[in-house]
Amino acid sequence: MVEAYSRLGAVLTRKNMGLEELHDRLRLLGVDVKPSALHRLARPDRPLGTLDLRLAGAICQACDIPLSRLIRFSTADAVKPYPPTKQKRLDQLMDRNNNGALTKEERLELSRLVGETQELAVENARRLVRARRRPAAGRK
Repeated sequence: MVEAYSRLGAVLTRKNMGLEELHDRLRLLGVDVKPSALHRLARPDRPLGTLDLRLAGAICQACDIPLSRLIRFSTADAVKPYPPTKQKRLDQLMDRNNNGALTKEERLELSRLVGETQELAVENARRLVRARRRPAAGRK
């Protein structure tokens, strides 16, 4: 899955410009944009669901940058797999646990690995929910 991320925050930092100044420059260019839209674009950690290309173009003009400096693309898998070496060790410990042969240290290791798999499962569930909430290409 390819996701787009805004670099607006970094661009503004490099230009020693704040969101208010950008908003003023956009108004001078005849672009009416809500400050909240600029705040959303300034967040580098959230993938963009949609992007108004007229707004992106105006931002690029106001900041004197190409579009490639404003937006970056990242290929991300929908889910992260559990590392095979850890999965193998988890399987070994679970087998030993089923046979009643775990040492105290192995029991702690098993508990830690189970916790990791649970955290990964929750993280993957969140990724899938976010991916399903994004509008599909060509749909509104």
